[in-house]
Amino acid sequence: MLNSLPFDQPALEQYLAALLKTEVEVTQIRELASGKYARKVKKFGYGLPLSIEVQAAGEPRQIVLHTVRPDKYGHERRSDRVRNILLDFDTYN
Repeated sequence: MLNSLPFDQPALEQYLAALLKTEVEVTQIRELASGKYARKVKKFGYGLPLSIEVQAAGEPRQIVLHTVRPDKYGHERRSDRVRNILLDFDTYN
């Protein structure tokens, strides 16, 4: 597990359980960005995507958590941030 998260694990499990409508246990959280350069760029303004592995209803699942904060780089409005996240979902494997 990561040492410094912007949330606590019980709150994350509660959120995911409500989202997935089943009991959830977080088994691993890791950064998707790796290396000093990637971490520096991601922390600059685009957030740090996390890979979250869980057991949900006894089945392993992997979830990606990515947040985008408002900034002057095309993320000023909430709709801009949602559009970017949906584009990521549609175009990344």
